[in-house]
Amino acid sequence: MLVRKGEEAGLCAVLEVLGHRSEDPDSDYIAYRLRELQIFDQVPILQNARLLRDLSSENVRDGLGQLEELFGREV
Repeated sequence: MLVRKGEEAGLCAVLEVLGHRSEDPDSDYIAYRLRELQIFDQVPILQNARLLRDLSSENVRDGLGQLEELFGREV
């Protein structure tokens, strides 16, 4: 819901948690759910996250890195 309705701030919050908990198995679940949103619901998760790269914390950048690994850099 944060990613769908929370705009930039919502995506940032989710990426922050994803980056902070990178070693936690729950982070895989979060990343796969984001991937499903992008693929099935046509929400441009990765593209929007890349726009936040330079404006965000290290955890957000780490979260983006995890997504790029999962999605593939070409998406």
